[in-house]
Amino acid sequence: MRRLLALSLLAVAALGTVVAHGDDGGHAADVQLLGQRLRNDHPNLFHDVSAATFDAAVNDLSVRAGTIGEDEFLVGLMRLAALPGVREGHTGIFPLDPTNSRVLHEFPIRLYDFSDGMYVIGQVGGTDLLRARLVAVDDRPLTDVEQLLRPLVPHDNDSSLRQQLTQYLTTAEVLHGLGVAPNAGPLRFTFERDASRFDVALTPIAAPAYNSALGSAVPPLIGQAITGHVPAYVARRGRDRWTTMLASRRVFYVGYNEMSRGTSSLSRQVLKAANKKRLRAVIVDLRNDSGGDNHTYVDLLSALTRVSKTKRVVAIISRTTFSAAENFVTELERRAHPIFVGEPSGGSPNLYGDAESIALPASGVTARIATVYWQKSTPDDPRITTDPQVPVPLASVDFFAGRDPVLAAALRTALG
Repeated sequence: MRRLLALSLLAVAALGTVVAHGDDGGHAADVQLLGQRLRNDHPNLFHDVSAATFDAAVNDLSVRAGTIGEDEFLVGLMRLAALPGVREGHTGIFPLDPTNSRVLHEFPIRLYDFSDGMYVIGQVGGTDLLRARLVAVDDRPLTDVEQLLRPLVPHDNDSSLRQQLTQYLTTAEVLHGLGVAPNAGPLRFTFERDASRFDVALTPIAAPAYNSALGSAVPPLIGQAITGHVPAYVARRGRDRWTTMLASRRVFYVGYNEMSRGTSSLSRQVLKAANKKRLRAVIVDLRNDSGGDNHTYVDLLSALTRVSKTKRVVAIISRTTFSAAENFVTELERRAHPIFVGEPSGGSPNLYGDAESIALPASGVTARIATVYWQKSTPDDPRITTDPQVPVPLASVDFFAGRDPVLAAALRTALG
């Protein structure tokens, strides 16, 4: 009996080997490469997932690689790459990654998850869908589709998951691979406007054309759908930093959108403004800041620490505040004790970052793998986000009208 069982197990193992390494176009090798590089290069791969669960996922996808379609396999790779869990917004496979050699396709709309629903904020080749709320995809309720997408999305926390999920939601190959769409071609979406629902068949376009038409997906908010005056933080999203005086020169405002260069000049501006007797507070707006080089903000951090001894410091944060920007937030919290306004940050106080790129040749996509653990908070800090003391959700009606309730709340806080 034991001999028969042993022979049976050998047969199963042999079958698995044939399926995994047979004529699968090299896809099983991509799975093994991704699994090995995650194990070897990540500083602590099993902080949120067990080794047994991870190895089982690698083996399962390797075995199925030769028996499933290309899009289903892509979804499997995305799920595997996102398996490490929280604090892992840098680790994964991103549909809009410009280094992907396989050209993926996007439905020609940009979506944003407001406090009152998922709305169209940008459109390629038209304007008829702007400000419409998405409610279903090919008759599936949006909430059901989101549940299918969540395991594919790299994230530090729920905020960064909300930030990233929309690019997976608009990728034709992802929806096909999940079984939401019958193929990667035109697909029916259901929208709602003025309490009326309507269906539209959208045809996907190549991701490079999508990016060219709508610009970078980060920061996500663009002005195309705004009917009123475009708020400054949206209009100036492409500038790495900018400053202005607000509230009759009682508040010095810094729009800090990208950590790409040193801040010595900016810090001098902050200190000069703070020397004015009339000045009450400094606001640092990090809503558009997804990070960069965390060695570049040192001078600004020192300046704000000095300012905090005599003036109020307010920091605006959002789901986009991530990576080096979250490093800055964490150090600012510890040294200057600012009041945070906005929504929970997209990054974690302690996080995994500095991602390397791994080309998966058979699949034509790039996997990103975090290689450094940035501990900017205490070692035992359990938080995976920075929560604002003054939470301000952004509703679609305010955004489309050109109102900025977050800045309004920050000003009230600064002057209060």
